[in-house]
Amino acid sequence: MKTFGILSACLLLVAPLTGLAGGNATLRADTDAGSGAIEISWSGDGALRMETGTGPGYFIVREGKAYVVMQQGGQTMVMELASMMKMAAGQVGNVPAGDTFGRVESVNATGASETVAGIEGRVYQVTWTDGDGQRHSGDVVLTDDALVAEMTEAYLGAVQAMSGADTDAYRQSLPEGERGLLRSGEDFRIESISGDEPPPGAFELPAEPMDLQKMMQGR
Repeated sequence: MKTFGILSACLLLVAPLTGLAGGNATLRADTDAGSGAIEISWSGDGALRMETGTGPGYFIVREGKAYVVMQQGGQTMVMELASMMKMAAGQVGNVPAGDTFGRVESVNATGASETVAGIEGRVYQVTWTDGDGQRHSGDVVLTDDALVAEMTEAYLGAVQAMSGADTDAYRQSLPEGERGLLRSGEDFRIESISGDEPPPGAFELPAEPMDLQKMMQGR
């Protein structure tokens, strides 16, 4: 999964919420797989489903674990991302986790406002240092809209579950009350969002997660 630059920095800064209600959103984001729409749905208990449209399947995050669901040879396959990453790390040797997202240096209000997906937010200038020690800056649009804040927290949980990054150091850096991310530079923006309840079964795993270690051993 790509480190989203300023998007990662800002997602990891958002203070945690409680009592999520659930909803759906269409995002536009640039990733390693290309640029395109991301459809996400989230539930009141923090589960999230993400369909990127650039791969063979979709992601489900539930109970703090991330899974990829795909079809191969007519069979539904469910794999836990943490197991996949652990297996990949074992194949290439011990790879230190490092400081994946770096650190945020400053978050400053510009005084400007911007409307994204029909929701008004405030523009902030963010400066951060990435995991390689390079300093960057860019603008983000934040809002106090409750639904956007819910979506951001659900997406933050998904990013954390997928990447395994420790986000605690970032959570206190945004202005009080500005917890919803509407836009991050030119790489991420909300195109639409609704508080409609996701369809039943959206967060269910369609099959038992596969034991990748046994697969590799031919068992």
